[in-house]
Amino acid sequence: MHAPDSAADSSATALRSILIEAALIGLVFLFLAEGLSRLLHGGARPMLPYVADPSMAPRLPSNFSSDIRFGDAAVFEVCTDEYGLRGSICGKRAVEPSVLVVGDSQALGWSMPFGHSVAALVARGRGQGLPGVARAMASGGADVESLRSWAEEYRERMPRKSSTRELNILVLNMGNDLDEMYYGRATGRMPELKALREWLTLNSYAMLDVALLKNQVSGAGDWHLPPGANPVAVALTEEERLDLAEATAEAVIRLSAALPAARQTMVLVLPTDYQISLGEFEKYRPFYPSSAQFDVWKRRLPAMARGLDDMERHITRSLARAGVQTVSPRALLAAQDPRHIFDRRSHHYTEAGHRVLAQVLLPAVQDGAVSTGAGSAHATQGRPLWTP
Repeated sequence: MHAPDSAADSSATALRSILIEAALIGLVFLFLAEGLSRLLHGGARPMLPYVADPSMAPRLPSNFSSDIRFGDAAVFEVCTDEYGLRGSICGKRAVEPSVLVVGDSQALGWSMPFGHSVAALVARGRGQGLPGVARAMASGGADVESLRSWAEEYRERMPRKSSTRELNILVLNMGNDLDEMYYGRATGRMPELKALREWLTLNSYAMLDVALLKNQVSGAGDWHLPPGANPVAVALTEEERLDLAEATAEAVIRLSAALPAARQTMVLVLPTDYQISLGEFEKYRPFYPSSAQFDVWKRRLPAMARGLDDMERHITRSLARAGVQTVSPRALLAAQDPRHIFDRRSHHYTEAGHRVLAQVLLPAVQDGAVSTGAGSAHATQGRPLWTP
């Protein structure tokens, strides 16, 4: 009379056995996938992992170190300290940096060794290139408004007896910052299983491959903003653009106030690539769902450039009225071959572009000069490019 119970027990045991075997097979598959991914990438991650703060703004992870390679580009190392700042030394620092560059991926030194970034070049140009000491650091995050929460946390966590920093440089990216501030991030809510997703992003190469594959499968039709274009420059009325420019200037001032104090603070106003050369927009054609959609934005290009130029002038004037020192590299950038100073697949500045930025910044650091609007380059025109 116990036969039915015995049959049920046998079925349950068989089911558990099947589930255990399936789990083991799954784990073996995941380990094989991870190993294959690391082998194929030669130990270099295919993308740079970010984590999200409570406002959904991206930040570099703290105490992170890894080789990175974007596509077929050269490998470069990224390592961060306990605050998520990129520098030449990984992990906790014994000395606070004397030069801090704050901004988005342009400030970070995208796709290049840290020693070739504008942060390191400015520190070296000021005679602070001490070997083995992270004298310059750079953040990599989102727009100037969303970086404020990171800056406040950074200042709160800094040792109370830290000496005043020599120089803070805030990078205002005329391309991304305005769109991100106006349209906001793609979603205002935290993704499900955020902690697990971020752990996998930081520890699994295969997870990064999945993210890249998802982008390729979904295609360019899944983007929220057109690649390489800036809708705010044409979608808003003139009055709305001026309001956005004023709000951006105020966000820069708030970010500056949130950072740990420095003896000198300046704002580097970075024009986007097509503001320097309209022909740069052509490189974004492969990222559009169709040539027809690309051509729509290409026809709007002159108007977009004029819109960004107008907002840049307004931002610069507003910051000047508030006593904020600004620097514009536009004149010197316009004298260069854009193919050398801009990445061929994005709006990011190359190593040559960062050398131009350092050349413009260094005289301003020395004399405290304040630019008077878009196109000012502090009389650096005609000088040979400064090289480290």
